[in-house]
Amino acid sequence: MSRELFEAWAPPACDWSQWAKPAPFIAKDIQTAAGRYVGQALDPSTIRPEHDMAVILELPGAEAVALAVGLAQQGFRPVPLINTTTGASEAVSMGAILGELRVGAPIVQAAAIPEDAPPAFVLDTAREAPGYSRRPRTYDNRWMVFPQDFPSGNYMIARGIKRLLLLTREANIRRDLMHVLRRWQDAGVKIYRELPGDSQPPVEVNVPKPSQFKLGWYRFLVAMGLKKNSAGGFGGWIPEPSQSSGSG
Repeated sequence: MSRELFEAWAPPACDWSQWAKPAPFIAKDIQTAAGRYVGQALDPSTIRPEHDMAVILELPGAEAVALAVGLAQQGFRPVPLINTTTGASEAVSMGAILGELRVGAPIVQAAAIPEDAPPAFVLDTAREAPGYSRRPRTYDNRWMVFPQDFPSGNYMIARGIKRLLLLTREANIRRDLMHVLRRWQDAGVKIYRELPGDSQPPVEVNVPKPSQFKLGWYRFLVAMGLKKNSAGGFGGWIPEPSQSSGSG
């Protein structure tokens, strides 16, 4: 793993870093991956940090990472939650994401981020790879988020976070994220939604209870269709039918 790059994004002394995912940083390609969006992403200056407001970037991965770099310069603490690895013939394209993580690392590290900065959680809307079908000799690196991947609602409240701004172009909140946001909402965190780049003010939303909400077996049932990776996160090869399953 490129520890230097990971710690630039998730410094050990920062409380929010305990939720950052190291999975993408184990890729050898991250040392040479090219970034294109940093410095050209959506204007982050319209999103001003406020001590009681966290942000979730629910955008295409490379764009989300690039915007997180800009938010770091505005005073947010970016928390990369992209929890998958990379391989040839991969379901979720990771090249551009790795490039943005590499190019953005020194910028985030150099940013004057306050110790009490609110978090900006970074996701990838392509995490479930719509249209992908499991085929031999492909790398299934689809992934999802679970409540355990985020701080609890009570933790957020204890840290003074009373509002969550969801930046997304998605028509509906994805089911996996609903399990997180509904728990936060039940704890007292108000959820707002904003279209990136829109001049309209954020709109408060009521997150309904998703199916299997707080079901003890939820994570196990959902993750059954995904490939776990021994290095952390998700990602594994789909073997030929005559071969045993393995993870990369």
